[in-house]
This record gives sequence, C-alpha cells and structure tokens, in this order.
Amino acid sequence: MHGMTWAALKVILSTPHLRELKISRGMLLCARLSVADVEDMRTTDSLAPLSNLIYEVDSSEVPDSFPAEMQVLTAILPKLAESLTVLLLPGTRAPLHIISGTQWPNLREFALRSKHWNLTVPPRPYASLIAQMPNLRSLTLELTPPASNNEDVFLVAALLPPLVMVSWPYRTEDRLRTSSQMLHILLKCATSVHNLTSLHVEYEMDDEEIALLSHIASAFPHMIELQIHRIRPLATDASANTNTNTVTASMVGECLAPLAQLRTLRVHMKFDDVPNRHPARRGWMYFRRDELWDFVQGTLKEAATMLARSLAPSVESVALLDPESSWRRFLVRDESSGSRTERKVTYDDAYYLQQSLPNQLIFY
Repeated sequence: MHGMTWAALKVILSTPHLRELKISRGMLLCARLSVADVEDMRTTDSLAPLSNLIYEVDSSEVPDSFPAEMQVLTAILPKLAESLTVLLLPGTRAPLHIISGTQWPNLREFALRSKHWNLTVPPRPYASLIAQMPNLRSLTLELTPPASNNEDVFLVAALLPPLVMVSWPYRTEDRLRTSSQMLHILLKCATSVHNLTSLHVEYEMDDEEIALLSHIASAFPHMIELQIHRIRPLATDASANTNTNTVTASMVGECLAPLAQLRTLRVHMKFDDVPNRHPARRGWMYFRRDELWDFVQGTLKEAATMLARSLAPSVESVALLDPESSWRRFLVRDESSGSRTERKVTYDDAYYLQQSLPNQLIFY
C-alpha cells in the first residue's frame, strides 16, 4: 500500500479549479507525517472548494488505519465542509468527532463504508453524525459491527425517507434474516420512520411473513415505492400446493392493500413452473428465449394481475423478477366494459432493469 505525502496532497487540494478528489485502489491518504507537516497542515487554509471527496480503502486488504490518515482528515474536513456536497469515507478511518461537530450546509450524500468495524460502541451515536447536515438526501452506513444492542440506527432511519434493509456485505454462506427477524427490526423503528416513502427489504420466508407484510402496510401509510425479495427456505416443499403462484400473489397483494399511496411494487417470488436451463458449451447453462418469454407472458403476467387487483387504485406498475434476475414490469390500468371496470396489466417492453443478485437469493 502506498500513501501520499502531505506536500503532494496539499498541492492537489490547492488546485483552484479542482472540484472532485477520489483516492482509491490501494492509495492511502497519508501514511506518515513529520512535525513540520503537522504544523503546515494546521495553518493551510487555501484549499480548493471541493464538491466531492471520495476516499475508498478496502479494509480487507488494509485492516489497520494509520494515525496520519486521521490527522489529515481532522485537519481538512472542517475547511472543506462549506463546499462539499458528496463525502464518502472508510468507516474505520473517519474522524467521527469532527464529522458530528462540523456544519455541513451543502452536503447531500454521506457514506461510511467498512467491512471490519472495530468499534463495539462508537464515540458518537450514529444519529449525531448527520445532525449538522440539513440538506442530506442520501445516507449510506455500510458497516459490519460486532454483535451489540446499539439501536442508534433506528434514530438515523427517521431522518431519511428511503430505507433499504438488505444484507451487507453479501456472503453466500450466511443465511438471510427471516420474516420474524425483519418484523422485529421494523417494529423497533416503525414510530421513527412513519413518513417512509420507499422501502427495500429481503428476507427468508417463515411463519411470520403475513405479519411482516401486514405490519409494513399499516406502519408506513405514505409508502410510494416498495421492493421485496422474499425467499423460500430450501427445505420448503412447494409441490404440496398446486396453486402456489396464485395463492402467493393473492396473499402478498391482500397484505399490502392498505398502502393507499403505493405506486410501484417490485416483488421477487419463486415459482414452480420456471423453465428449465439448457446446457451450452463449456458447462454454461442458459434459458431458451421462447420458453422464458412464455414464462413472462404466462406465469409472471398472471401473478402481476393478481397483485394489481388486490392493491390500492394508486398502483401504477408491478414488477417481478425473472429467472435471469431481470425485473419484468407490468403497467396497471383499469379497463371499463359497460358498467364493469376490470383491472388489467400490460407488459412494459421498454422497461428493462437488470439487477445482479447473489446466488443465495435466486432459488429457481
């Protein structure tokens, strides 16, 4: 690993027209400082008005932070706070006391990332880190802390309308949280995120799934966008129920029906009649285009129709994940025939959102 000298960093930061600085790919901010460097750093004020500061260090390769890194960030962050709109830092190297005690009038995106979060109890509550960020719109805390009872994350969630509850970092040997565990988490933060408008959850289905979905519908009445990755345990015998697809879609739709402002629903479900993979060269497996298309126009469209008919009139689209991890979106419309109005769905050819998911999530 290589680190810049303070002299080199000072030249870069003093470039008048510089607006974005990104340090990554094994380059450390500063590995060591001399006494003269520390004094010069303290008195240097002529820094460029950076808008983006991105510092990325893979903590799996460099697990330990250097004191010089913290000293440099402690010195320069307050001087850049007025102009910064994006700040991304490694969690183990960020001066949390400086971040929480500094005014960030224009900061809109803030992220702390660390695969090895060594602090059982942070020196400042997580929520206090963003107390001085009045214009913050995106907060990312990708931290893997030791097991603890720290509940500051629920206070943080209250300050931002979108909430993503997914596993990080992904490890295929780890099991997902169950419906019961996800319900326990959301029950704790329900009162603080009452105004939530966007939610993304993933979980392994268990006996509490209906309770979880019903809680989401009742606890977050302002929900506009909802994405659900619901995974069956490998031991589930789906063949016991010949109406699995319809029952599953109906159940999800009925549970979420109270969401009167919902516009977009994306759901990942396992279906029993997914087309078979076919062998190709070099051991690759693939889905035939015609069979996959029949699955989309048959099974997925039927499930989307069942969902749309159960959901609130506000719903504009329903998307389902296909076996290739692509979202297939169906537009919802009401079709009148005489005095009768029927809700139908139309496949959206123009919409194609590819989402790369770990193999752990796809059990087709």
